[in-house]
Amino acid sequence: MDHDVLGLIKFKNRDLIRDLAGEIPSDELLKQWTSQLGCDQATFLLYEAILNSLEQKNFIDFVYHQKLDQARSVFKNPIEIWIISSSNESLIPWGAHVDVLKSYVSEQGFQAFELVTFSDNNLMQNARLIGETIQASHTKKIIVSFGRGSLEMSLAAKLNEKNKFFDLHSVGAWINIAGSVSGSELVDKTLTSPFFKLHAKIKSFWKREYLHNLLMASKTNATWRSGFSSLKHAISISMLPICFEKHIPVYYKNSFQRLRSLGPNDSQNLTTDQIIRPGFIYPLWGKPLIDEVDIIKQDFLRVIIATENLLNQRQSVDFLREPESLTHVQTRAEY
Repeated sequence: MDHDVLGLIKFKNRDLIRDLAGEIPSDELLKQWTSQLGCDQATFLLYEAILNSLEQKNFIDFVYHQKLDQARSVFKNPIEIWIISSSNESLIPWGAHVDVLKSYVSEQGFQAFELVTFSDNNLMQNARLIGETIQASHTKKIIVSFGRGSLEMSLAAKLNEKNKFFDLHSVGAWINIAGSVSGSELVDKTLTSPFFKLHAKIKSFWKREYLHNLLMASKTNATWRSGFSSLKHAISISMLPICFEKHIPVYYKNSFQRLRSLGPNDSQNLTTDQIIRPGFIYPLWGKPLIDEVDIIKQDFLRVIIATENLLNQRQSVDFLREPESLTHVQTRAEY
């Protein structure tokens, strides 16, 4: 779609955005828009809804204003960045994204570490490992999750809220990069596919218990979920891929199309399943993060610097909800 077409879509559907009154559209509404307008148009309207939310626009502008060459020596107590081991796709080595992001922000003077988890563990085992590792360190930290690690972090947050298994108060912020925090619709569809059931039987798939447990726990109606919890004491940020079908690599088109009827997606998860609520959203226009994170290194650095500024200055995020909180810049995507 070119700029003129997108402008026409925006104009024709301006009432839909206005009626949201600054709220992010629900899954049900996005599914309705997708049915009526198509997946790409629903995706664009989701993006417009984010930019029309005062709170989200102010946050995006705040991130955009950060200087990438900002010296780390400015703060007496640097905040550590802990990136959870994970993968977003079975062909990608476990934790591969950690080295890319860790080395990049370390070059900028940040203290970055890998929060080690294991691919053979089920979600509960890794969630407990995440919680216990965080609890063992009292240093103020930013937790970064990606892919499967986002589900595991959301479970750790749930365990913290429900049973107080861990003390997670050293977490100042949780940044989720393109990972589902509320289960996977793609897993739901896969488990009910006749082809998958036949394939699983032939390959003795279910004998690999950890894979069975992973898929069962990744369903959107998994019993452990019963109401997602964020870390209420921490700043929550979702770095959110906003993708048209043309942005999806050819070898992931089938996955995208299987989810297309349900709404905007990146071929792995519905876009709205990747949002920590309540929290801030930083949209990544046209950047599906299925098999690489190199394409968002500068975006990641900006979000990290903005988050560190908020935490070190002890500045309430309430200012982001004020109409004239910033000298706004244009937050335009390259369509």
